[in-house]
Amino acid sequence: MKSPLYCWTRVADIFSSWALIFGAFSGATCCASRSSSAHITACSTITVERTRSTPKRVFWRSAKRSSAYELGGRSGSWIKIKHQLHQEVVVIGWRAGQGSRTRSLASLLLAVPGEDGLEYAGRVGTGFSDAQLASIRERLGKIERQTPPAKDVPAAHRRDAHWVDPEYVAEVRYSELTGERLLRHPVWRGWRDDKQPDQVRWEAEDLAEGPDSK
Repeated sequence: MKSPLYCWTRVADIFSSWALIFGAFSGATCCASRSSSAHITACSTITVERTRSTPKRVFWRSAKRSSAYELGGRSGSWIKIKHQLHQEVVVIGWRAGQGSRTRSLASLLLAVPGEDGLEYAGRVGTGFSDAQLASIRERLGKIERQTPPAKDVPAAHRRDAHWVDPEYVAEVRYSELTGERLLRHPVWRGWRDDKQPDQVRWEAEDLAEGPDSK
């Protein structure tokens, strides 16, 4: 569905107004009134590809050019912007690194509290600086334990894992939840020392209560 929306002149205004598009439209058309490198020219189309009630990608199409789809190549007329979700997580373990990460870690194992205890949420291995990797391993080395705090960790993820007490909360960004309720493409954002593990909840469930979930 293509629905008329407000008219913005600056690209930044469109970006800051995504919340309006996400909440109400599967696609929207907006028009700009001025022409320069800092403004959208003529009329452009923003299309939101939705996953359940949450947007997965945003497509911006320029109307200055023909804007035709070019098979097998990239076009300056089309811009795809992936929507990112954020999630607070409890760190429950880590896996040793290889190569340049031999003395640090390869990934952190994550969980989110559920009704029956901690639910495994996947692992994150990107978004760290070298200094962060060393600091994280030092922090977790002080709270190691023999058994996993979460019961549903897949066998492949248990292999070579070092388990820790679920004392620390962190935040990641990710693209979506898989069918197994694991974080897809998570990226480390940092510790949340202002939060306690029992304060963490699945944030995606709050988003799923939008109009499309009824």
